[in-house]
Amino acid sequence: MINYKLNEDWEFNVLNIYNYNKAGPFDIFYKFIQKNHKNIKGDIVEAGVYNGRSLLATAYYLKQLKSKKLVYGFDSFGGFPKNEHPLDSLKNFDLLFQKR
Repeated sequence: MINYKLNEDWEFNVLNIYNYNKAGPFDIFYKFIQKNHKNIKGDIVEAGVYNGRSLLATAYYLKQLKSKKLVYGFDSFGGFPKNEHPLDSLKNFDLLFQKR
């Protein structure tokens, strides 16, 4: 007898990728993509992919949504540099979205 849960999640288990069908830390991200993927200009970038679990899951999710978007992943393999500029602090995050 086949375990239904194993059969239901086989793609995620075989590929060892994040399962966006289950509650988890990326729920908000995947709900945002589902709601907005047609309105987002350009493709999607993930910085700091580590082993690619969420990167591959995002590509698979976009394919299921029949989106033509590409997903690009980048990783430094050694972490990101410390803040070098005074505006690099997260407290200045809102400055990125101000109209100039």
